[in-house]
Amino acid sequence: MAGRTIHERGQSFLPFCSSRAIVSEQLIFDLVLPASRDGQDFLVTEANRRAVTRLGRPGSWQSGCFLICGPEKSGKSHLADAWARHVGADVVTGVSLATRRNPVGPAGSAIRALCVEDIQAVAGRAELEFALLHVMNFLAEREASLLLTARGRPPDWRPLSPELSSRLAAVSQATIDEPDDELLRGLLAKSIADRQLTCSPSVLEYLVRRIERSFLAADRVVEALDNASLKRRRPITRALASTVLDKPAPDPQQPN
Repeated sequence: MAGRTIHERGQSFLPFCSSRAIVSEQLIFDLVLPASRDGQDFLVTEANRRAVTRLGRPGSWQSGCFLICGPEKSGKSHLADAWARHVGADVVTGVSLATRRNPVGPAGSAIRALCVEDIQAVAGRAELEFALLHVMNFLAEREASLLLTARGRPPDWRPLSPELSSRLAAVSQATIDEPDDELLRGLLAKSIADRQLTCSPSVLEYLVRRIERSFLAADRVVEALDNASLKRRRPITRALASTVLDKPAPDPQQPN
């Protein structure tokens, strides 16, 4: 299926396409390449469509700020990287705000945009909460764009100061839900391709039916399949997938 593009004021931001199975035949390389974070290969379904659409419409962000919430491995950093490249923004983390002398540049600077990731980590840490509020105020005064990402939603963070809680409640937000079947299928296919592996559509469907509906589960299953495939020098077949899925998970209380 051909990709579509989100437009904002005549400029495209993030092309997106439907999920597709990886079916081409190729050798299995003993090399894991970095996962692709090109905006053109970000998979969009109903689970994340609102976040992607709103990200492409910065003119609609309240106070010029947009917060993307979602579970681990849900693509928040993927979206943040694509947006930052598009607008020329720096990307920092919430924890780094305490060690950066001035994360938004010197007073009077012409900063246009900034992304702060994993802001849930500032909750309950007065210095970090103050730094984040400073960043939000600084950029709002200059009508610059601020993208925030976080694991979970602000009401779930404990403790969180009333001032920061109120401020975050006033900005635009979207939550990425755990994957539906369409997104799970696409995530598995993309993760397998990112590792230079292949599997048939039937094996992909088998995985979709068997694994937990979560981003983290998909990531862990593909890692386990990759390791098993390399160890046994076999492609990813249904038999190999069954072996991996039926293997008991390690007990975190037991030593390795």
